[in-house]
Amino acid sequence: PDTVRLLPMLGNSIVIAFVAWLLTSTLLVGGWGQTVGGKAMKLEVVTRTGGVVGFGRAFLRACAQTTTMLTCGLGLLPLLGKSKRTLHDRLACTCVRMHEED
Repeated sequence: PDTVRLLPMLGNSIVIAFVAWLLTSTLLVGGWGQTVGGKAMKLEVVTRTGGVVGFGRAFLRACAQTTTMLTCGLGLLPLLGKSKRTLHDRLACTCVRMHEED
């Protein structure tokens, strides 16, 4: 009986964590072109033409990353192609590159 009462709390926690991740990813990539991990690895997300991603495109990219997560990484398969762009990068017209120091 106690387990049944905990299930809604678990579901709420998952939703809250997902929304927090979605917002964090959108704000960091849209505002600075990097997540914390990307900064540590000296990577940045840019448009295909090398421009700033912006919040709308960053949100689209974050939503598309959900597809990759829900399919156990199948969205990463395009990495095997010539352009090395993931499904979420293709959908958002973005790419990841080494960050150029100022």
